[in-house]
Amino acid sequence: WNASAPENMFLVQRMLTILSGVEVGKKLDDIAERQKKFEEEQEKRKKEWEEYERRKSKEWEEYKRENRERIKQLDDLFNIQWGKLVEALLGPGCKKVFGERGIDVHYRGSNFVAEIGGEKMEVDVLLENEKDVVVVEIKTTARVKQVREVVEEMKKIKKFFPRFEGKNVYGAIAALKFLEESDKYAASQGLFVIEPSGDNMITIKNKPDFQPKKW
Repeated sequence: WNASAPENMFLVQRMLTILSGVEVGKKLDDIAERQKKFEEEQEKRKKEWEEYERRKSKEWEEYKRENRERIKQLDDLFNIQWGKLVEALLGPGCKKVFGERGIDVHYRGSNFVAEIGGEKMEVDVLLENEKDVVVVEIKTTARVKQVREVVEEMKKIKKFFPRFEGKNVYGAIAALKFLEESDKYAASQGLFVIEPSGDNMITIKNKPDFQPKKW
């Protein structure tokens, strides 16, 4: 066998071509296998990342929920304590501050609830005498929205408390802080505006010539 013989050259070249093709095929198969493994690894990492993101998102939502609950608990506790403080101040202070406005009332009590047809109304604090009633709503922070709610409740006060019929019924809102000039808005709606004063008492913010609305 003489590979260099002219009659054998074509056969040699053909064999080399086949061998080269086999080698190239192997390389292509190897590249394809590596590409497949790479894509599988990428897909695996993608799923792991998505699972991590899902888990972290769930943990974050749980954290936010717990925080909201804590804040609500603290807010409720603060509102309760503030409400108790206002009640404590209204007891000894209401006779003086409302007496200066010509309404000689005494502290009647707190948390009065009335219900009609499944609808409820609660009065935070009630000041009263034989002919006058002052309904006090207590807020930690008062905004115009809260004042409007008080006004709407005052419109229905005699419906829920029919024993007030025949009496002069006045509305008041007490708050630690008044925002959005809600104190001025409350006064414009005929409500007394009450806030704590510096001497551990309460004060009525309305102007001396204020004319309260009778509901």
